[in-house]
Amino acid sequence: MGVRRGDSLALMEIEIQQDGPFVPNGRRVERHALIRLSAPTMESSIERAPLAISFVIDRSGSMAGDPLELACEATRHAISRLRDTDQFAIVLYDHEVEVLIPMSSACAGSRAAAAQKLRGVTARGTTDLAAGWDVGARLVAEARGDEGTFRRCLLLTDGMANEGVTDPDELKARAARWRRDGVTLTTMGLEHDFDEVLLGSLADAGGGALRYVRASSDLVKQFDEELGEALEVVARDVVLQVSCDDGADVICLSPFDVERRAGRLEILLGDLVSRQELVVLIEVDMAPQREGETVRCCAQVRTAKEQRELPEARAMWTAVGAQRDWEKREASVISVVVEHIVAATRETALEHNLSGDSDAVQRALEQGGSALEALEAEDLTEAARHALMEDRVSWSTPLPAEEAKEVYACSYSLRRSRSEDGSSRRR
Repeated sequence: MGVRRGDSLALMEIEIQQDGPFVPNGRRVERHALIRLSAPTMESSIERAPLAISFVIDRSGSMAGDPLELACEATRHAISRLRDTDQFAIVLYDHEVEVLIPMSSACAGSRAAAAQKLRGVTARGTTDLAAGWDVGARLVAEARGDEGTFRRCLLLTDGMANEGVTDPDELKARAARWRRDGVTLTTMGLEHDFDEVLLGSLADAGGGALRYVRASSDLVKQFDEELGEALEVVARDVVLQVSCDDGADVICLSPFDVERRAGRLEILLGDLVSRQELVVLIEVDMAPQREGETVRCCAQVRTAKEQRELPEARAMWTAVGAQRDWEKREASVISVVVEHIVAATRETALEHNLSGDSDAVQRALEQGGSALEALEAEDLTEAARHALMEDRVSWSTPLPAEEAKEVYACSYSLRRSRSEDGSSRRR
């Protein structure tokens, strides 16, 4: 069934898959569950909400040649898909910022003018990422439209932020502020010289995604996919509420922003697109239970602006004394937990590797191994623990740039339930 305006939440599918039905009685334990969300399909016959988007393009010297030419081609192709009711802007940045096209209605004339101007763009200078992005985000925030207008900023770079504001914490704070103003940020890192950790953290704070563009020849495809997702949002500012019985505490292991309110955890998932599948990993810390007692967990979805709680799913663990019962674990769930622990460990270790802190790399990998052991599922964790042990040897010196970006992109996307290139997973 396709989604119609206003009923996207009602058509959202949600389920909880837990790691087993039993826990040992008289003992504090940690258990895991996967909360799976499936967004409805957007009906092509329904008029979608208008989009205001800025394309913020790095034109520094390193972009000379094919990278900048293909970035401009990708932008031309993307704006050709917009409707007259949409708006777009194009911002170029090096050590200076140029608004190539101010926020304009995406009519045929504006699209043609933009295409013509993009053909004359040349590379120059260094990279003031913050300044270019700030201008692009401000244009989107100030674009005409009501609360129904989707607002997006797409930031492309092939290098480091080496001019203007470069402090990662300040840049993340800016991304969070723009998100509160309704502007979602997607970052695109091109080839092998960009700062993957910075772009990933900006995308997280900005409510969007990190896309790793492995070659400039992929730019048209990546721009096209990102715009396609912006045009197919079916649920905005989705909030996943998780609550457990007294005596149990729930933690979100997937790297989404969370808030605690009135005894429940609120996980901020952002926008969901047509047919998107999203998996959120939670950990439930349970106080000792007497035999036969149960711990229940409930998950519901709503939007940030709408308190109506619609689809929900429930799980329950029962305390038992028989070891043969509580030792039984759902392998498919534990395997996902293992993947997340390895990915989170590698994200952290890689950040230390890139900064040259080999001792911190070793500590991070050791902690990851300990987290795997704590699962008490040796048959399902042995291979992963061995892989992290091998990383302790190979990561003792700085990784080659291409390898580091592959590791980071795969780990980043897996933990956020995305495909390796950063796109949404769809059924």
